[in-house]
Amino acid sequence: MTYPRSGALVATLALLGASLVHCSSAAPPDTTPDGAPDDAAAPSDPATSSDTGKTGTHDTGATGDTGTTHDTGATSEAAATLRGCGTEPTGVDASVAEINMCFPDHDGINGGSYTFDLTVDDTGFSKTILSTQNDATVTLTLKNTGTKPHGFVVECTNVTPAYPTVPAGCPDLACFPSNAFIAPLNPGESKTITFDTPTPDQLNYPFSSSDPSDCAVPGLNGANNALQWVLM
Repeated sequence: MTYPRSGALVATLALLGASLVHCSSAAPPDTTPDGAPDDAAAPSDPATSSDTGKTGTHDTGATGDTGTTHDTGATSEAAATLRGCGTEPTGVDASVAEINMCFPDHDGINGGSYTFDLTVDDTGFSKTILSTQNDATVTLTLKNTGTKPHGFVVECTNVTPAYPTVPAGCPDLACFPSNAFIAPLNPGESKTITFDTPTPDQLNYPFSSSDPSDCAVPGLNGANNALQWVLM
């Protein structure tokens, strides 16, 4: 279902394209949460490469509205196209005030910093559940300990489970920003990325490997919600 757009919100929520990844293989979900602030997130390995150099230690302070542009990860279902495994996602920019009008925070808590050390091999990821606040800064290091290339991508999700009535002109899909993506790494390689989580909270965003050949691997394709990024 799509929604009409008008005024400034049309311009700021301009569609840059996103989609849902769907793979056919299934794996039973691991419901044990990982990635709670501090105690479940290990520091990044200094030997790995880093895009930003941020430390990502946990900060419990919540963020406020600044009026600056913010990559919210929200996009329209009308423009969404099916994204196959291994395709890099894109984000969308809008002001904090405008996106908060569409997606008010449920628990009154957002922001903070989180660090994850994640490994991937030929059968799966070392963590199946990653949990953070919305509008948080995340530093994630992925190391490939397998014998084949593997990567990392967070998929889009529909906002209606947390926002049953989406205001007119607001998007009905939410996506992580385009820099929350790691292209397939060769065996033994690692990479660190830093990005902000989307604004829409109380939603689960599936993640998977970004290598197309991993679509057939149950522990890497995120089928049946086996791999989830939970925004609290």
